[in-house]
Amino acid sequence: MRRLSVPVALLVAVLVTGMCTLALLGTRQAPGADTARINDVVQRLAAAWPHPEAAGLDGMADALRVVDAAGSPVPLGPGAAPPVGYSGLGVMQWTGEHRPLTSPVVVDGRTVAWVWLDDGYTTAVAAHQRALARAGTATLVLTLVLVLALVGWLGVRVLLPFKRLERFAARVAGGDLSAPLEMDRANAFGAWTQSFDLLRTELAASRQREADAQASKEALIAQIGHDLRTPVATICATAELLQLTEDSPARERLEVVRSKGHQVDALISDLFRAHSSQVDALSVSPADLSSREVVALVRQADHRQLVEATDLPQVLVRADRLRLAQVIDNVVQNSYKYAGTPIRLTGGLETDCLRLVLTDAGPGVAPDETSLIFARGQRGRGAVGVPGQGLGLFTCAQLMERMGGHIEASLPDTGGLAITLYLPLA
Repeated sequence: MRRLSVPVALLVAVLVTGMCTLALLGTRQAPGADTARINDVVQRLAAAWPHPEAAGLDGMADALRVVDAAGSPVPLGPGAAPPVGYSGLGVMQWTGEHRPLTSPVVVDGRTVAWVWLDDGYTTAVAAHQRALARAGTATLVLTLVLVLALVGWLGVRVLLPFKRLERFAARVAGGDLSAPLEMDRANAFGAWTQSFDLLRTELAASRQREADAQASKEALIAQIGHDLRTPVATICATAELLQLTEDSPARERLEVVRSKGHQVDALISDLFRAHSSQVDALSVSPADLSSREVVALVRQADHRQLVEATDLPQVLVRADRLRLAQVIDNVVQNSYKYAGTPIRLTGGLETDCLRLVLTDAGPGVAPDETSLIFARGQRGRGAVGVPGQGLGLFTCAQLMERMGGHIEASLPDTGGLAITLYLPLA
């Protein structure tokens, strides 16, 4: 900002100097009447009269006019003719740049002539006025030039850097941290704006560290999940095999082991979803599936054998087998977790889709929660104390939408919770 004080100080100095000059010229007094000079002329004429050419005034012909008592011009030099253009008293009334001093020439008490002498007053005034106008014009022009120069300087040194700063802020707000802030340190804000570019650098480094940490965390979770799932699957399979050979009391204990194993597997799945990059990143490739294949996917997800299926219309639907299996597994596992009752599978045809309904007899959810349970991280009030991240049904809703269908929750009159899948027809 110190650079700004230089042109401002210069502008103020010019204005002050110009105003002082104008004030000095304005207060300057015009010269007074030169009475001594005209008295000398009158005395010399009186002494030489009636021979005015002998008065030695021929050198003053440009400023001196003399007429006799009759109003006739009097020559001032030996043998000189009267001044050209002056033929009477009337022409002696000088105007414009002349202020004549007038005095009679008296000889022996008689006025024999009249004298008009230009003492230069009007000329001096005119010169004074011209000097005043020149000073005012020079001050005005110089001030205008300095003002224009100051405006240009402000535009280059102040406004332009602010425009650059505005564009830089817009890029940073949009997530672009690669471009540095181009700022000349020679301008008024160069050193100040350097801190903004330093902020950009630190923010970019922080984002990179965050991305690296997130990638490392997700890689670690993926590795841990993979390492956990293998022994959990072995435990569940072993428990199921032993149930076929052991007696009834042992079979009950093995069921607990198997159930807890599946619960751990579900928790691992929730952990994966909670730390996955985006659900949108999951690939979806719809293909033709028969309604029988859809029922088979329900059977595969029902490892507790709680699903009671009815006949479905024999149609073809468009769905991704893997993603539909993921959706059905989430819905069935959710019913296991919160209801633990038999699940009734029903269905029917809509105008352009197959309706698949899975209804349990559990406590259900509050009426105001039927649409909220599909939001990310949302769980019903009845889920307090039950492990979970609230991501299973959210994932189901996202996958169904990407397959061209949708999912809904409702509360049947008989109680429990009904989850309806709408699968588009092929």
